[in-house]
Amino acid sequence: MNLNKENVLKVCDALESGKYEQGTNQMRMDMDGKYCCLGVACDVSGLGEWSDDDTYLGSRDFLPSEVKSWLGFADKYGPAICGKHSSSSANDSGKSFYDISAAWRELVVKI
Repeated sequence: MNLNKENVLKVCDALESGKYEQGTNQMRMDMDGKYCCLGVACDVSGLGEWSDDDTYLGSRDFLPSEVKSWLGFADKYGPAICGKHSSSSANDSGKSFYDISAAWRELVVKI
């Protein structure tokens, strides 16, 4: 994993900001106004736009390759954190945005 520290920290700040309400099972649920941690990453990246069907650069359930590269993540579901095999799994199993942000910040400190 070749993390882009600056970009990961931008997303961490957004996760902690209170601007985004947390949701599960897909990156964005526009009807509910909720986001998964990966959806927040997409939104912060500014590399694309959300479509009417809640896809971002053609993806609904995992990071598009452009955003994955922008963050420097090796996996399209985000790095393994919080005892889960991916950030997406941590989000969907109830880890808060604060927990996910703290775990991502730890990864940044390690490199």
